[in-house]
Amino acid sequence: MIKSATLGLLILFMNLLWIRAEQFYVDPLKGSDTNSGTKAQPLKNLLEAARRVNLNKQQGETTIILSEGIHILTQTVLFNNDKYSVNNRLIIRAEVMPDDANWTPDKMPVIITAVPLEPGIGGEEAKGIQTEVSHVTIEGLRFTGSPDYTYLDHDNLRRSYPIWRDGKKLDDFW
Repeated sequence: MIKSATLGLLILFMNLLWIRAEQFYVDPLKGSDTNSGTKAQPLKNLLEAARRVNLNKQQGETTIILSEGIHILTQTVLFNNDKYSVNNRLIIRAEVMPDDANWTPDKMPVIITAVPLEPGIGGEEAKGIQTEVSHVTIEGLRFTGSPDYTYLDHDNLRRSYPIWRDGKKLDDFW
């Protein structure tokens, strides 16, 4: 009986070791959204990476690695698969980070939000990356512009957000 329990624990532990983190590479110049998303076969758009992340309900960390270059968002990139925890985060990061020896400013991925405006509360709004999950880290990316608020008149406002969170009970975003 002790051997069976020990064997069962060993099998459980080995299965835990086999759980791999989900990882996608995105390269707007060399990628294709029909690729696997590996470093050798990157995706073209962050939108496709988000679609795949949202479909995978398996617990574990997800890392999306963006290559240098300009990443244009023409639709809101929504992350809504709330499978993350403090130890298993959603990470969206640059391939070459500022603390890497080979880093230069031109290696930083640039995110441009070119999302059409949609009706919102008190006016129109556009959202670039919308993370409706907790436990998110975004690092090493450059976002063009900043949140833009333009009053069309005293009742209507036009807003553009590079990063947006709507959820009232979301936490742990850095």
